[in-house]
Amino acid sequence: MNFFTQSSCKLPAIICSKKLLVARPQLSCINKANTGKIIRRISFTFALLISAFLQISFAAPITGRVTDENGTALAGVSVTLRGTSTGASTNAEGRYSINVPSLNGTLVFSYVGYTTQEVAIGGRSAIDVRLAATTTQLNDVVVVGYGRQRKVDLVGSVSMVNVDEKLTSRAVPNVSSGLTGLVPGLAAVQSSGMAGNNAANLIIRGLGTVNNASPLVVVDGMPDVDINRININDIETISVLKDATSSAVYGSRAANGVILITTRTGRGQRKTSINFNSNSSITTPRKGMQFMADYPRALTLHQRRAAVSTLPGNQQFKNGTIDQWMALGMVDRVRFPNTDWWDIIMRNGTFQNYNLSASGGNESSNFFASVGLKDENGLQINNDYKQYNARFNFEYKVKKNMNIGFKFNGNWSNFTYALNEGFTDPDPTNTAGVDMQ
Repeated sequence: MNFFTQSSCKLPAIICSKKLLVARPQLSCINKANTGKIIRRISFTFALLISAFLQISFAAPITGRVTDENGTALAGVSVTLRGTSTGASTNAEGRYSINVPSLNGTLVFSYVGYTTQEVAIGGRSAIDVRLAATTTQLNDVVVVGYGRQRKVDLVGSVSMVNVDEKLTSRAVPNVSSGLTGLVPGLAAVQSSGMAGNNAANLIIRGLGTVNNASPLVVVDGMPDVDINRININDIETISVLKDATSSAVYGSRAANGVILITTRTGRGQRKTSINFNSNSSITTPRKGMQFMADYPRALTLHQRRAAVSTLPGNQQFKNGTIDQWMALGMVDRVRFPNTDWWDIIMRNGTFQNYNLSASGGNESSNFFASVGLKDENGLQINNDYKQYNARFNFEYKVKKNMNIGFKFNGNWSNFTYALNEGFTDPDPTNTAGVDMQ
């Protein structure tokens, strides 16, 4: 090996020193450009090696188990380190393992149907998490036609009512009366106070036709259902489709709008729950005008009316006869009665509603069952209404993408009345006429 102490080029003093020993005999000259490239390459290589060494040396594994509120293991939960792409998922037993470069970060646990939870590591190597189920925001999901879709994807106007305890606790005789004032653009006008015949007429966005202006009612995908025969305690949501876009699904029957009703199920429940609900109310009649309470006063009014175009000798009753009846009526009320017929035919109305329901389910099936009784007495005598309801809904998940089930609903009613519309009945064949007399 040859050693030399002289150089033919100008090198830095630290390289061209006469005391510098070069181990490679072939190297005779090193310029500044080559020196910079070599130094940069060596630095980059050392940086990669140090980074890999740090990742291998300081990567800390964190393990744990993810369960729901009842302690059931959740499989497929996404576990990520916030701000990075590092992540893992839970196995069938709900366990996970993730390597993090530092024990001072934050883990993010997310799962469909459950609230996303962030947990600070805080130097721990084992972290168990319990996720809470997310309450479905029914305002974000709308039943449309025979399925569901997100509300933000809709083009037409839709309003939704969630039937909760605030609505079911009201002593309303039927669903149509309960919708009064709850949905913008929906008019619910009740023109009768009869028991069993006090359903409100529903009109969406005004009267659109001189014929039937009632909207189409669809219950659990079944169209043309009487909304007032449904037990209000069985209803989960009510969606009102207001414009012409609903006709794209239901055709010409939806020209006046559509009211979509979904009944309750036991979906999402881990335990069986039993509920009993009852409410009652009393209605009192109000006099709109002062009626004649006795015959003499009524006959006097009849005489005054007949006196306009009839001579006194041709009138049906003599004035003395009317005065005599009035006087004797104060002595003998049996032979000369004085009856307040308004007080006899009117009474205080009562309304009672009782409902018993049970619901529950698990990961593969759910059910809902209810029975109800509605008992109503009208303001006038001989006007009573009773209705019995029964419903049973059942669903079973055969496979991950296949469900089967059935829904049963039945109701029976007993309606007692004198005239079809109460005090008045426009039916010309009715011998009672068209007014109270």
